[in-house]
Amino acid sequence: MQGRHRLLRGPRQAGAVAHGSVAAVQRFLGRKDLALDTQDRKGYTPIHLAVESNRPEEVDLLLSHPRVNVNCTDKYGNTPLWLSTYSSYYEITERLLAQKNIDVNLIGGRGRFKMPSTSLHHAATRLDTVLLRRLFAVPEIDPSLCVAGHSPISIAASRGCVSTVACLLSMGSLEINGRGFIDSPICQAAAHGHHDVVRLLVQQTTRLNINENTIVSHDTALCIAARGGDLEMVQALLLHNQIDVNLQNKYFEDPLMLAVKDGHFSIANALLANTRLKCFSLKRFLELARDDCIQRAIQTRMEADNSRQTLLRRSPKMKFGGLYS
Repeated sequence: MQGRHRLLRGPRQAGAVAHGSVAAVQRFLGRKDLALDTQDRKGYTPIHLAVESNRPEEVDLLLSHPRVNVNCTDKYGNTPLWLSTYSSYYEITERLLAQKNIDVNLIGGRGRFKMPSTSLHHAATRLDTVLLRRLFAVPEIDPSLCVAGHSPISIAASRGCVSTVACLLSMGSLEINGRGFIDSPICQAAAHGHHDVVRLLVQQTTRLNINENTIVSHDTALCIAARGGDLEMVQALLLHNQIDVNLQNKYFEDPLMLAVKDGHFSIANALLANTRLKCFSLKRFLELARDDCIQRAIQTRMEADNSRQTLLRRSPKMKFGGLYS
């Protein structure tokens, strides 16, 4: 009975934290039966209450106690750091990040929150490069942590903020491809028409898998841009030296077919001019084309390919630096 009474008194004393009484917090910390992880009726510990109330002085007092658990969780599984980054309480966040053994990778967000996330997800969602850099300074940070199909880079790419994407890319260990994501960052940026983000990702060269496709339709970023008639996006993607312009989605449509079917002449022309395009299927595209300009462009490419093959058959071959017929 005495133990139960002690447990009940803890939450009542913790109420002093929620009401902003520094003196009451000091008295609370001086108790012999102090239990800093005890939750109140709403499931919060004293330090959670101090964070939620955005009271840095009380947070300092609680952090100064030798028995404080900086990674304690409320009934939803959220830590004080998770709450502070979620609510953009920078002063409190800075104090918490200065603590030893702080868990910067905790996945919270259950209960009353919309979806699971980490502190890094909060910074990426708000396009907060200051918080991103501060979190990156913690050695244990996992910049590629994927939660519910989203990573910080996929969030920033879908939002189209170049400075945030650039900040994330500065982490050399960051995974920028679609491993575990709902859709890869390059596909997300292409789908939302973020040209500058696509250019920035393309500049990552071999670090980027330019040929990744979406989960549902298996569209590559080039397929997405070709279907949407976005010539600027197509041109940006074609700058990557490992792009495969012939990859099909699950409907067996490649970028050229999508451009031809939807009558996007400028895109069809750009793809037909690309040396990586395989020529064996051009007759099929000619049958699909309804636009006269696209038809002429396909015919021109077919004629050029036929002429090239003829020249190759007739030209002398080189062997050991000499000619033979």
